[in-house]
Amino acid sequence: MEKLNKIEIWGIILIVIGAFCFYWYSYRPEQMRKSCINTFADFPKDSAETYARNCILQKGLKY
Repeated sequence: MEKLNKIEIWGIILIVIGAFCFYWYSYRPEQMRKSCINTFADFPKDSAETYARNCILQKGLKY
């Protein structure tokens, strides 16, 4: 098997960094929001929104 050249190595590094950034800034926060909303889905609407908002804020996300 041939050795990878510098351009291929940098391409792999950029793909890994891009995937990590997507996970950290897009996928992970959305999953946290969904878990908070689903946890309080059976509550009455007014209190469910309040509890879900507090849950999201406790996880360090913006509502």
